[in-house]
Amino acid sequence: MKLNKNFTLLMIGQSIANIGDVLYIISVISAIFELTGSAFAASIVPFIITSSMFISSILTPLLISKVNLKWLMAGSQIGKTIFLGNLGLVLIDLTLSNYYKILLFFIL
Repeated sequence: MKLNKNFTLLMIGQSIANIGDVLYIISVISAIFELTGSAFAASIVPFIITSSMFISSILTPLLISKVNLKWLMAGSQIGKTIFLGNLGLVLIDLTLSNYYKILLFFIL
């Protein structure tokens, strides 16, 4: 079966994005655990990410009916890239007293 070119590009793009997601989640969990020494603080990161994904999956059908799907997917990836770039800036001066900032980034 010959795959559509757009589907192949989507599949490759999503695969790369998913690999990137896993790598940054693991690195943030490791950074928070190393910073706080608390397994609870490190375990709250995947919980926040999963909760935010659940809430966004509920809101997504509202956007799909109003926005072109192609632009919605591209816009969400661009927005995620911007947030991750800002996350890198927050990680530079991350201390024990302000590690909650990184959790706010995951909620967004």
